[in-house]
Amino acid sequence: MNDKVSIIIPTFNRAHTLKKTLKSVQNQTHQNWECIVIDDGSEDSTDSLLLEFLEDDRFHYIKRPENLSKGAATCRNIGLDKSTGDYIQFLDSDDLLDKFKLQKQLQIDCSKEDLLICKWGGIVFKHGHENINLYENLPTYRNFENTLDLFRVYANRFCYLPLHCFLIPREIMDPSRWNTELSINDDGEFMTRIILKANKICFTNKTFVLYRKGAGDRLSKSLNTVESYRDLIKSWQMIENNLGSANLFVRSSKTNLYDKVKTAHPGILKDYKSFFNSRRKKFRYVVQYFWSKLLDRFEIRVKKLHENDIV
Repeated sequence: MNDKVSIIIPTFNRAHTLKKTLKSVQNQTHQNWECIVIDDGSEDSTDSLLLEFLEDDRFHYIKRPENLSKGAATCRNIGLDKSTGDYIQFLDSDDLLDKFKLQKQLQIDCSKEDLLICKWGGIVFKHGHENINLYENLPTYRNFENTLDLFRVYANRFCYLPLHCFLIPREIMDPSRWNTELSINDDGEFMTRIILKANKICFTNKTFVLYRKGAGDRLSKSLNTVESYRDLIKSWQMIENNLGSANLFVRSSKTNLYDKVKTAHPGILKDYKSFFNSRRKKFRYVVQYFWSKLLDRFEIRVKKLHENDIV
């Protein structure tokens, strides 16, 4: 299959990680791709770094216009509007793709109304070097004939899939765009809409992506102000509008969110009383959480990787 893939990378002051990210794109065994890097106003050496890659005409470098709002959502929308691929691959500027990622996902026997997913792992900087762990046997590692079943797994096993695990057909993507009103959990809100549009979800265990944990300075804001908590609640109100207040994933997430808000800014809970009324009962939430962690101990394995295993 020689479908074209548009790889969309928002970036902001990540020159120290961006080179590895772009190398993981350049080394893809599937060669029919375009990579659109959208700069959100970097003040580091991002410009000079991109010069090396722009010698390959599949790379495109765009700076966010000043009249558009700052943030990852805006940058990704710019990338979507410029993209010409049959599939969309979102990638953050500190994360990595296995060199077989596009090839192996495009070889899955699925239609262009189906989402494609793969395995994933984490990169953690510790004791002066990067530890790379690939997670095996996660509960999300399977096909989903009904896309709502993925949300049930999220709820019952307290897990998730990073954004770049997904390869999204153009038929599912358009005309959807990222919500630029959100600065937190915009990826969760966006992917909820995309997952619901898909016919089914197809998994391959033959490739993976890596997510850099604890990197800091991501384009989305952190939870450090009252406004950021209100923004997070707003994102879950939007997700609830799409999934329904009775959805177990929504109810479980509300329980977790309620506890966070109660600890950090309890004074605002009165403004969201009706929203939190349908949250999952705390006892059932806790029991399910510890049951999930027990299952993880017996089911999930971690495979150690080295950099040459990736690119």
